[in-house]
Amino acid sequence: MSVDVSNSLLLPSPTRSHPGREAAEQEPGQEREHSIWPVIAPTVLVLALLVLATVYSGAFDVDQWGPPTLFILLLLLTLILRGGAARLPDRWVGLALGGAWGLVAWAAISAAWAGSPGAALEGAGREAMYAAVLTLPFVAVGGRSEDGASAENGVRALRIAGRGVVCGIALIALYTVGWMLVDGPAVFLAGRLNEPIGYRNATALLFCVAFWPLIVLAATRERGRGLRAMALGLAVLMLGLAFLTQSRGVLLGLSCGGVVALALGPDRVRRAWLALLSVALVAGASPWLLKPFQAFDGDHGVVHASDIAVAAWALVALTAISAIVGFLLAVFDAGLRPASPAMRQVVRPASRVGLYVVVLVALAGGMVAVHGDPVSEAQAKWREFKSLQTTTTTKVRYTSAGGQRYDLWRVALQELRANPLGGVGEGSYEFGYYRMRRTNRNLDDPHGLLFQIGAELGVVGLVLFAAIPLGLLASLRRWWGLASLQARRSACGLTAAGATFLGQSLVDWMWRIPGLTALGLLCLAVAVALLARSASVEGAAERSAVVAPSRSRGLSWWRAAAGGALLGAVALVLGLYLSNVYVRRAEDEKGLSPTAQLADARTASTLDPWAVDPHYLEASALETMGRRPAARAQLEQALRLEPESLVPLGLLGDFEARGGHFGAARAYYREALARDPLDTGLQQLALTGGRPSGS
Repeated sequence: MSVDVSNSLLLPSPTRSHPGREAAEQEPGQEREHSIWPVIAPTVLVLALLVLATVYSGAFDVDQWGPPTLFILLLLLTLILRGGAARLPDRWVGLALGGAWGLVAWAAISAAWAGSPGAALEGAGREAMYAAVLTLPFVAVGGRSEDGASAENGVRALRIAGRGVVCGIALIALYTVGWMLVDGPAVFLAGRLNEPIGYRNATALLFCVAFWPLIVLAATRERGRGLRAMALGLAVLMLGLAFLTQSRGVLLGLSCGGVVALALGPDRVRRAWLALLSVALVAGASPWLLKPFQAFDGDHGVVHASDIAVAAWALVALTAISAIVGFLLAVFDAGLRPASPAMRQVVRPASRVGLYVVVLVALAGGMVAVHGDPVSEAQAKWREFKSLQTTTTTKVRYTSAGGQRYDLWRVALQELRANPLGGVGEGSYEFGYYRMRRTNRNLDDPHGLLFQIGAELGVVGLVLFAAIPLGLLASLRRWWGLASLQARRSACGLTAAGATFLGQSLVDWMWRIPGLTALGLLCLAVAVALLARSASVEGAAERSAVVAPSRSRGLSWWRAAAGGALLGAVALVLGLYLSNVYVRRAEDEKGLSPTAQLADARTASTLDPWAVDPHYLEASALETMGRRPAARAQLEQALRLEPESLVPLGLLGDFEARGGHFGAARAYYREALARDPLDTGLQQLALTGGRPSGS
């Protein structure tokens, strides 16, 4: 009797029917009919995440990421209620999922010491979405079947999910090019591609997530020539769109993805050459692609539709040329048999030697570019990085090291040193930043994943987060040699996509953009789940599991614990979402009906007692109704919830100034100024108390 070890965590038990009756109803050699849901579910999830990432600008607000999070959590909970088996491909996956859900719990616990308990709980809800997305590929895909059909169905569903990510991003890229031709100024901001996400660095990451999977496809000999050509053309298009954003962080992301794509193999040499070819083609088209950026950065400071049209048509030509080159390369590649003497003795050695030569030439060119003194150049770049200058005198931003990150990371490290174990609490980085910042940039995130987790969740948070990539990487290594070649290629592209996301997240605030973060984590989870499922189908998987089969009576405690945790996550996200609904309703009632505004704000406060926005709205309604003491009490309650925040102090100062109590207002403004010494507006208010000039 065989046991399918790839049965995932909390999978539903098979239908309990009489074996003899089931055999009688099934024709000889005919497989049992399986539900189409495991095939449809990944596609629906991918499409939902792509919509969140683009249409909803990354789904930053809880009213955008809350509904899909509730759907995934309820799906996982349903699997438990159906009597699922708590089994995972291996213990390494258990480590990764344990780290993800542990991070959710630790973020929620940090509300006890966070400067903003409401922000801590909202962050925990957002991270519950990430943990659920990581868990889903190991849970909802496939099922238990002695004939192995469910395992094959699971592999098919996982491949659909992976392809859906790449194909969806490709369609978005083509739409973006068309948008540039129709209404270019609406797509760009300050000469840089800003849409479809509305944040240039996030837009660059979205397109680069699909770059390495497309390169992997273009390098696969077994694929058709037309498909390989189209894959290379789209890969160059992705790179060209990312280039239009002038995002520097994506360089680190692409490098991390490239390390994975070239380390895992197979087809390493082909992938390396195709990646270099893509970079060379984009570099060759850069005079036209840079037209919008240079138009804004030059003397005019204005980008016209004609400038953007030049870049758009350059992308169209670049994609077409790349596809033609890819087709010719595929024709040449297909004409060489892998075991032929020409391949063994000429082509393969020449391609490897040529690759080494290109790398050496690039290194030599880099040495020449820095005038033969790399140490001095590195020191100059470090000084530029610390100078916090955002402007650049170069034609492209990629050679500039200036910006705000040094100041952001400096504050994050200070917060970690002051609170090494638990940090300052999820979502509370901004309070220390405003006290210690050296620039006037109003930011609330350190723009670096490890800096953010370290500052807000301390060493415990860093350890929990580290368990996620380490566990997935170890599981990938375990199943790599047992999976089919096709599964390894698919998993390599998806893992490279996930590595691209993680790499850029190290220097940017992508972790706070749920639509993109969920896509990146989904790629990693699907890659590992695909390898484990494929190994099971191949019949080479080891017959082991994290825990016993579902019939074991010892699983009841695990189901109860997992079910309770999921119920807690559902309650948290549902409370956040419903509270946000009433907050938005109260905001719509401002100036129309103070009574309705007050009622909605109170309902929002009941649903989320730790949020401050409902108290602000209550205070506004009460003041409009002439109930000033009650309004002041709501602002003071907000201050008790967020004692380190300058916002309630500033609002209290405004409140007193409107009442003509300028001395009291001045005291509140001075307290707020102590929390943000560089705010020029507070500096003025701390002097005048809000008294109108001339009075």
